[in-house]
Amino acid sequence: WDPEAGAYFWHRFFSHQPDLNYDNPQVYWAMVQVMRRWLDFGVDGFRLDALNFSIHDKQLRNNPGKPRQEGMKTAQLDFLDPYAMQQHIYDKSQPEMLVYLQRVRALLEEYPGTMALGEIGDDDEVGRAIEYSTDNRIHTCYNFQMIGVEPRNPAALRGIVEHFEGR
Repeated sequence: WDPEAGAYFWHRFFSHQPDLNYDNPQVYWAMVQVMRRWLDFGVDGFRLDALNFSIHDKQLRNNPGKPRQEGMKTAQLDFLDPYAMQQHIYDKSQPEMLVYLQRVRALLEEYPGTMALGEIGDDDEVGRAIEYSTDNRIHTCYNFQMIGVEPRNPAALRGIVEHFEGR
């Protein structure tokens, strides 16, 4: 609830970071204008934070739960996490994102030497990064797979790199 606006708003992470409704064409075009303005100022590109969380299921359906398993944690947390107990079908990585990414790329192509970097948090981070950075979508992506790797464990790092290169 925002007392100043007198309205409720959706937020996924922090209450001071309201989510935008990219299904609303006015919101989408306003963001294009914001990006264009920064590009006109001369920025080299954009880091798109939590990119695959940007577009939501239009019906705002709940994710189904996962059967309880040992170690239901995310890479960033060392305790049981409700987020890891869901099948993330509706809350992120929606197919409409692919069209949005192509539009972002088309805008950036108007400004030679610019790029977009997307942060991906997904059950299949490698697959999602590849999907989002091919077919004239954004330039590159990163994810959090290496955060949970035991320090100085070359075999674990090699496994992650080989998994990525094998895709």
